[in-house]
Amino acid sequence: MKTKKVVFTLLSMVVLLGLLICCAPKAEPTPQTKEPTIKLLWACYRTPGDPRAAVYEHFCSRIEEETKGRVKITISYAEQIIKAPQEYDAVVSGTVDMAAPVVAYVAGRLQIPAMLCEAGYWQEPGDSLVIMSRLREPLSRMFEKDGAKFLGWGAEVAPQSLACNTRLIKLPSDCKGLKIRAGGIGVLAINAWGGTGVALPNSEIYMALQTGVIDGTLLGPDTMGELRIWEVAEYFTYIPGGGIPTPVLINLKKWESLPDDVKQVFEEVSREMAPWSYERSRAVLADIVADLETKFKESYTIPEKDRDHFSEATKGFYWKSTVDRLGAPAQEFWNAILSAADECAAARARGETPRFFED
Repeated sequence: MKTKKVVFTLLSMVVLLGLLICCAPKAEPTPQTKEPTIKLLWACYRTPGDPRAAVYEHFCSRIEEETKGRVKITISYAEQIIKAPQEYDAVVSGTVDMAAPVVAYVAGRLQIPAMLCEAGYWQEPGDSLVIMSRLREPLSRMFEKDGAKFLGWGAEVAPQSLACNTRLIKLPSDCKGLKIRAGGIGVLAINAWGGTGVALPNSEIYMALQTGVIDGTLLGPDTMGELRIWEVAEYFTYIPGGGIPTPVLINLKKWESLPDDVKQVFEEVSREMAPWSYERSRAVLADIVADLETKFKESYTIPEKDRDHFSEATKGFYWKSTVDRLGAPAQEFWNAILSAADECAAARARGETPRFFED
């Protein structure tokens, strides 16, 4: 009898203990600290979906994907906050976090990097993107002096085209006597072709053509389409050649503030973007030109036999004066451009994609 009481007592205690455990309030799990979202602002003077804007949009999506939403880059389009010629200064000053400025627009400030633009007049589409990535180290040092970090890749202003409201341009001599708008050092190219180069922002081109202030404009075909130049000019000439690079930059202080793992993602995605941007730039160009040819009253593509008339006239129109002013550093950079350009041509001759980056 005594044993039964002991067993009963023990069982009761076990049951009571179990009830206490089950009914006890459960401790809340320790909340994990969520890393704050890193928000960056990109100034882009292009419109949404434009060929160059699409390249930047792809990069932003890849960054958000690889950081699992930790980094969100917002693009401000169509010069809403920064005009195209001011994009470089905006990145340097930190007014915006990122941009891909047209180097030709700020050639006065970036004299050595602007030599990339001259080479575009006689290269092939996409070459400027290869060369820019191959020259990442010297370009990085130049941009960092101003306060910008170069990510080693960019997009490309498409090969140049001419729209004119007085005549169809087939040879450089057809530019003689014409006032032709161009951006940055493009003014020098027009002068080299015998015309009078006029510097005007994109926003003023349409009205200037409409009112006869200028006779024509030198533009990338993508910009020609965006501005609907066929409405104020009848003649379109496409000059096959290379494009002008738009290096992707981030404010240096902003870059230095990023966590190391985020920087690593930026570096990895940037390396994949260089060949991606190259292939895309080449793929969409033919479609853009073909579409423009249907919109103008008369269109003309410079044939291979006449292309040298345009390219030869522009060889030396900028780099020589830059070397005269800045000496050995400029000459060294120009030699590196020529070496990389030769490698691009050799790779294409073998049916290969040119090599990106030096490391």
